[in-house]
Amino acid sequence: MNINNSLTNLGLTQNEIDIYSYILNNKAVSGKEVYKDISMDKSSFYRALKSLENRNLIYSSGETRNQMFKASPFSNIQKYIKIRKQELNKASKEINNFIQNIEKYTKEKYKDKNIKIFEGEDAYYSFMNEILKEKNIIFRDLSAGCKNTFKFAKSKKDYYKFMSCFIKERVKRNIKIRILLDSTNKNIDKYDQSCRETLKEARIYKGIFNLNCFLNTFGDKSGFFTEKSNKFWAVIIKDEFITELLNSLFDIIWADSRKI
Repeated sequence: MNINNSLTNLGLTQNEIDIYSYILNNKAVSGKEVYKDISMDKSSFYRALKSLENRNLIYSSGETRNQMFKASPFSNIQKYIKIRKQELNKASKEINNFIQNIEKYTKEKYKDKNIKIFEGEDAYYSFMNEILKEKNIIFRDLSAGCKNTFKFAKSKKDYYKFMSCFIKERVKRNIKIRILLDSTNKNIDKYDQSCRETLKEARIYKGIFNLNCFLNTFGDKSGFFTEKSNKFWAVIIKDEFITELLNSLFDIIWADSRKI
């Protein structure tokens, strides 16, 4: 059994794995001892250490400057695994339930003020340009279901041309993007990988989302796009409550995914 892979599947980062493995192999160690023996910058070290405490995988005792760290009992790890599974199952059910019942949000008064629907030849471009109306936000993109996004953009050539301009404008507006893929994405597109220069983080989740649409959030808006009758169809909903809900679900899955 590869313990490193097992801990990765639990959602731990490599820094967290290195620290946790070290503490597991010692009965009780000080933070200074761990830091001294592990090659890691100071801020990353203490961030990972705090994360392990928050996950209840380790615990500390003693005064702040002389704290001693120990690994929590194995039962805590089992409890953590159970909680993560429950959170992910709940996230999947709530997203699917919302998509299936989206019609209830389309009452005329609410729709006129808060909902935009896009369909037709230029719908994909119009949908993406709505994101560029924001600034200083995080654009979350959960990509699943219908693959090969460029098919919505007339042609692959048009898609890459548009994306080049879109990225420049997004960076100009300081719009950070987090792309989350699932294990069905075998061929990662060049626009779906982490890139510091373009303010982009990308991760891949070990499981399958089982969604038949793409899901986005940005500012106080949530967007969904998919294909209906082989044509692009999308909706953007301006609703702070819905967006906060989807952001929290996205972030749960994000924490259990690995960087690409």
